[in-house]
Amino acid sequence: MKVVLSLINALDKIFVLSFLFSHRKKRSKLLLRLICLFVFFASASPDLVFSENLPQAEMTVKGKIRLPSGELIPEEGLNVVLLKLVLNAEGQVTPVGPQGRVKTDSKGNFEFLKVNPDYRAGYQLGTRVDGKLYSTKVFFFKAGEKQVEKDIFIPGITTDTNKLEINQVLLVIEPGLSSVTVTEVLSFYNSSPDRIDTRNRSLEHTLPKGMENFTMIQSSSGPEIEHQIDNSKLIINQVFPPGNTQIMFHYNLGAWFVNIDTLTNHWIKCLYSLLQDNCKSNLPS
Repeated sequence: MKVVLSLINALDKIFVLSFLFSHRKKRSKLLLRLICLFVFFASASPDLVFSENLPQAEMTVKGKIRLPSGELIPEEGLNVVLLKLVLNAEGQVTPVGPQGRVKTDSKGNFEFLKVNPDYRAGYQLGTRVDGKLYSTKVFFFKAGEKQVEKDIFIPGITTDTNKLEINQVLLVIEPGLSSVTVTEVLSFYNSSPDRIDTRNRSLEHTLPKGMENFTMIQSSSGPEIEHQIDNSKLIINQVFPPGNTQIMFHYNLGAWFVNIDTLTNHWIKCLYSLLQDNCKSNLPS
């Protein structure tokens, strides 16, 4: 209160040019005093004037998983997760954990009840089909809404491999006492909006002769990669979703001085395929 009185006394001392405010001097001082009081109380109790704490009512989030024509929802249903996304201290979008998890019915319908909305956060719905994660776009809750409806669309499936290509090959060599460990990473890119099924038209990747102890490195977040080894060929039977898919594996070769030429030739062939054949030399014609 002392601050307010001091401000009012200071306003009394403000010199107002008589030829500009001769008729409105008293009204001007009164208006300035009112503004001063408003600023003081707004500073002392900002929540009373500009509150960001909007009333939070429980909401319902519902939707449906829409599969391509001819595909059915499993009898046990599919899991659907509601994720919350916020900005961390570095300004990066970070998930803060599932806000709920439900099962669909046999028609793909799902519903989250009694969701406590955070109007400053983004949300996303996600599910897995054949081990691959599919999700909605990020959405936000709005004050006054009681229900939000979002569907999850699963892309179609095709056996046409014309839009599947290898866009990168990485080779990592780790020398040992009597052998070397080679890790290969094949990056496939599916440029179509559909999933590409190669299970009936297998992809073949040539491996160096003399390799042993082949191991396919499975991703904890992805499906198991169906494959088999036939002589020195890696045969891949996989459903590739739209976008990028990495397949990683490693194997051992005999003594470095015996197999260096074989390994070098294999690596050169991989690079040559990338440059000359637009990354499609190992795909079915």
